[in-house]
Amino acid sequence: EPWMKEVRFDDIIRAYTLSQYHFWFEPVLWSKRSLSLRLVFPQMVLWYGILLLGLVGFRRLWRDPYPLWTLLTSIILISFFIGMTSGNAGTVFRHRDLLTPIWLLLAAGGLSGGIMPSTRHDSVEKTKTPLSGATD
Repeated sequence: EPWMKEVRFDDIIRAYTLSQYHFWFEPVLWSKRSLSLRLVFPQMVLWYGILLLGLVGFRRLWRDPYPLWTLLTSIILISFFIGMTSGNAGTVFRHRDLLTPIWLLLAAGGLSGGIMPSTRHDSVEKTKTPLSGATD
């Protein structure tokens, strides 16, 4: 196709970057307050909170890379295809909810120990006694 010869690699990267911005952050809370934006404002505030807690969950899951890379691969693939193929902000807004359960899993990891680290594991290690009755 002749039109494919006119598309440069940096155009593709620019389009991908812009599509990811629209996928993750549209509709932006700092834009003018239209009626539709006022209706989705609570959901967007919740979405931004889930994103922040999900990043904390990434840090917590870093200790066990298998679930982290599984979730990360899912997030990257889904956001890539939806971001590049959605036609407008309303479509992206609705399709982005496909990733909400994955981000909620990450956010749960952030809530379970990333924000309020548990000392339970440390205290269990200190109180272990040998089962065989042997002493040090």
